[in-house]
Amino acid sequence: MPTRVLVTLQPDADPGEVAAALTALGALEVQPPRPELPDVLVTDIDEEQHPAQAWATSATQVPGVARAEVDQLRWSM
Repeated sequence: MPTRVLVTLQPDADPGEVAAALTALGALEVQPPRPELPDVLVTDIDEEQHPAQAWATSATQVPGVARAEVDQLRWSM
């Protein structure tokens, strides 16, 4: 089961470019920002290949990313 990581964008970051970089980093899926969370990308990762917290830490190094955190509600289900 994939683990969800919430990725907050820096102001003026291009969501498409950040999504492409997160996919290259190993994200299975990257959902674009939604009206209720206009600066957040929702990513799914395979925790068997990428431990969630380590992947989130790596994601913070991607240009345009302000913060990345494991979605605790989704992850604990």
